[in-house]
Amino acid sequence: MKIVISGSACTGKTTLAKALAERTGATCVAEGFEPIFEREPGDSKRFADLLPLFMQVLDDKHAHELALPAFVADRGPADVLAFWLGLRGKGMGPETTEIHNRCAQYMAHYDRVVIPPFGIFPMRPKAVGKVGQRVPSPWVQLRSHALISGLVLHLVGPRRLLQIPRRLPPDQWCDFVLEKVKA
Repeated sequence: MKIVISGSACTGKTTLAKALAERTGATCVAEGFEPIFEREPGDSKRFADLLPLFMQVLDDKHAHELALPAFVADRGPADVLAFWLGLRGKGMGPETTEIHNRCAQYMAHYDRVVIPPFGIFPMRPKAVGKVGQRVPSPWVQLRSHALISGLVLHLVGPRRLLQIPRRLPPDQWCDFVLEKVKA
């Protein structure tokens, strides 16, 4: 079982990944995007200069996952691609093609990509001392969630995409995912 949980901030990805890993005995793979988030907002680097950072984050997480027989990953390549597209703004060039292709290649290794529903949990800023640049605006996060959901559908197709229904209470998400994975 190789599962990745994707989506925007405050959708319960980490909690779900830990619960699924615990229930199945699989390894929970942490997000691992700190190098991307540690950049200062408005970092003056050219986008072409950021490509190696994004590729290294992708490659490191992918190598870690490949070494595991079973895992549940907190975020994956579609999330990285969404961050990249969010930074890029207007000028999509060859760097975007390169990162898209790497993300598509790596997404092929997942059995399922799970997307929790948006808007179940309140937005909150990152805790003091935590790495990240979470934007506590529900509209920014909704845009991010929609982008990630669309990228997942684009990269893996509908058969491997598992969207948790909004009506399902969070305490039932783990059972829902495990039932669908077995089917």
